[in-house]
Amino acid sequence: MAMRDELRRFRDKVRTINADQYLSRLKKAGWFEGQSERVIQAIARRVRRAFSSNPGEAFYALADVRFEIDCIEDEGSYEGALMQLSEISRGRFRPNDLSDEVDFDEGVARISFELDGDSFEREFEQTRGWFSGEALELVNEALEANDCDERFIALPRNDVTVDICFVQQEIFDRAVDMGLIPDADVYALDDETSVDD
Repeated sequence: MAMRDELRRFRDKVRTINADQYLSRLKKAGWFEGQSERVIQAIARRVRRAFSSNPGEAFYALADVRFEIDCIEDEGSYEGALMQLSEISRGRFRPNDLSDEVDFDEGVARISFELDGDSFEREFEQTRGWFSGEALELVNEALEANDCDERFIALPRNDVTVDICFVQQEIFDRAVDMGLIPDADVYALDDETSVDD
């Protein structure tokens, strides 16, 4: 119920502004800092397109990468997803010796990689095919250990996709505080609750 109420409040608030005002507020939040003009223009096009059809979901236009939430099928699934993260990281996340193992019978997944000479690994519960937030936590720990300011942050999820931004946490939090993204604390990547429940 809290999730639905938060989304309703957010959508009602966003409908009081237009796409240009949204983009102006994003700029004020610092969202475009360090972004190329090409990327800024691509985000602006996506935001304008979203405002023309469904302003309440314009925040999904901020995603740098999107994939199916139930994308974990077997060994190599996390590797594929993490390589997508690497592609959007502007060279900041380039893992070496990346491997993963998924064992639904044991209910466990394992991910390991090296980043700038440091090894990172994690084992976590995996009882279904959903992409786990544990994978993002591991990658973000590696980024922090290597003095990278940006983090991979999942946007409030919908029922079908994982939408991820590569942005500094303080900028993301500022965008939430400014009402540009729903309060992310209401959502969890590993939560089975539907946004429509």
